[in-house]
Parts: sequence; structure tokens; C-alpha cells
Amino acid sequence: MTVVVSGAGESADAPATPQEALSALAEGQGATPEQIASPAGRVLLDLANVPPQWPRHVQATAIRNVLKEVVDGLKDEIERETARAKLGLTQQYFSHDPEKRIQNLVASGILASTHLAAEERPNQEWRDVRPALAQMLIARLSQLNATEDWAQYSEGYVAPEDEPISGPYKFTRYHMLFRLSGRVGIECITYRVMQALVDGVDHYRAVAWYYSDPQADVTIQSIANCTVGSLEPLENGGAAAILALPHALHKDELCFFASKVIYNSERESTRIVSHEVRSQFVDKLTIGIQFDPVVQPSSIWYYSGGREVGMKRPREGSSDFLPISGLGFTSHVFLDCVNGQRYGIQWDW
Repeated sequence: MTVVVSGAGESADAPATPQEALSALAEGQGATPEQIASPAGRVLLDLANVPPQWPRHVQATAIRNVLKEVVDGLKDEIERETARAKLGLTQQYFSHDPEKRIQNLVASGILASTHLAAEERPNQEWRDVRPALAQMLIARLSQLNATEDWAQYSEGYVAPEDEPISGPYKFTRYHMLFRLSGRVGIECITYRVMQALVDGVDHYRAVAWYYSDPQADVTIQSIANCTVGSLEPLENGGAAAILALPHALHKDELCFFASKVIYNSERESTRIVSHEVRSQFVDKLTIGIQFDPVVQPSSIWYYSGGREVGMKRPREGSSDFLPISGLGFTSHVFLDCVNGQRYGIQWDW
């Protein structure tokens, strides 16, 4: 692929190679999606055949996630933590100020066992690891270009449909519980209380995806008060099924029913649990995540937004970040959720 060094309206001094881009990101505000989409990191986007229909922010977020995966794969702890700090890839070190990121690294104590002063070690380590890191990133991007396996890095982005999907009902309660084993999603259990808005409502179409594995064998099962019709495979690792209710509801009648989605995949889950409202309204939506107690995230936050965007990480200190219990559980309650909007929880490892 031809590398575009600069374009109309861009500085001629924009980084021309991945190694130069990594340096620019490390010396600037870090490898945020906004910076990767800017001239500082644009060469990384130019090297990647990300789906052109994705919004620019989602494309840049995918590149950031690939970069984070590559850095996480560094075997030397000091090199790994230095790269994470220089590029601002974890909440522990994150700051838009490059000096503050290094201060956070020094404060962690990881650099203590060295003959160099702790303040000097990051720059030396970064100079040593940067060329190899650039080559590892190029190799991973080339591999993804060949396989077109980009969906797992898009943080759950789904291209918008022409019109929101809805039925003549709302939910007074909608409770999801997503469970992981290690970093792999295994199931999502959903409890619902539906209220019919007209006479004759007798089913609900359940839809689920496992975005990180387009070949995932996703199944949907009944838990209580519904039966599952034939499974309809969907693109990008998804499935849909009609959940038949015990009888046709009268207007304003309430009905509780529950189902479970099983994700038959060995791939690491995307770092997002998302629900798009496909009813007229949801009075109270609760999303819970049960992480493996021995593999817990480094940071976790909730979001809500339109269907056409990827979700941004909150700024440091934001109240959007969520606590997690010692047993690996977190949850968030969303109120007055409207049709066509997406609500969910994201995390970093």
C-alpha cells in the first residue's frame, strides 16, 4: 500500500513512517483516537485497510487497539510499561501531558531496579524498543489487512441501519448479565419485563453478536416464560431468534421472560458490552458484567450514545468510570432509554 505522507491542509512535517508516528504520539498527547486521526498518527491509518465506511474516529480507535495489543505482547516488563506510559495506553499512566505520563511511570516503582536514574530510564528504554515496536505494529497491520479481521478492534461499532428497529412494546425492566472466562465472553443472560402498547403482541426478536469472532457459533436459549424459534445466523458473528411469549398480550399487559446467549468462541472478547434499544422505550436498563476474578480489567466505564459512533474513553477523573468488586463484578443502571440509542460498558485490560 502507498503510504500517504501528507495531504491537503496537512503539515509537510507530518510523520512519514510508523516509527516517526510513534515518536510524535509519545511526545504529544499520546496514542488517543483523536491524535491517531491527526497528522501525528495519520501514517498508521494509511497503512491499515480498515473498513472505509467506518467513521474516522472508529478507524482510529481500531488502530489504537491494535497498537495496545502489540505493546501488551512485549515480553520485557520495563519495555512494556515504558511503551504503555509513553503512548498513554493504560489508565494508570494516561495523561495528555507527556511529562505527566512519565511521572506516573516513575511513581509506579517499576523502574527502581536499574543503574540509571528513574527519570532517565524511560527515554533510554523508549529509544531501544521503539524500532522493534514499529516493526511489530507494521507486521500486525499487514496481517489484519490480509485477513480483514478488523471487527474485533472496533470496540463494538455496528454500521447504522436506515431506520431504528422497534416493535409495538416497551420494557419496564431490562437486565443483562455478561460473563467472561479469562478474557473470553461465554454468555449473556437477559431478564425482561415487556409492556404491550397494542393488543396482540406475542413475540420478541432477540439479536446478539460476538464482534471479535465473525465465525462465532452464537446460540440463543430460553430460560423462562418463552420459547425460541429457529436461529437466524447474522454476519460478523451474530444470530437472531424469535422468542415466542406464552400468549398474545393485551394492551398495557406486562410479561416477564428471560433468555440466554451462548458465545461459542475461543477468541478474546471485544472490550465492550452494548445494548441498542430496539423497543419503543426502556424505563430501566441494567447492564452487569461478571469478569473472571483472576483476570480483571485495569479500568472500566459506561457510555450512551448514537448508533453511528464508536464510544470514546472518558477523560481522567471522569465520573463515568465504574468501580469493580473484589469478585470481579460491575454494573450500571440507565434510565429512560430511547429507541435507536446504544447503552453499554467498556473496559481496558
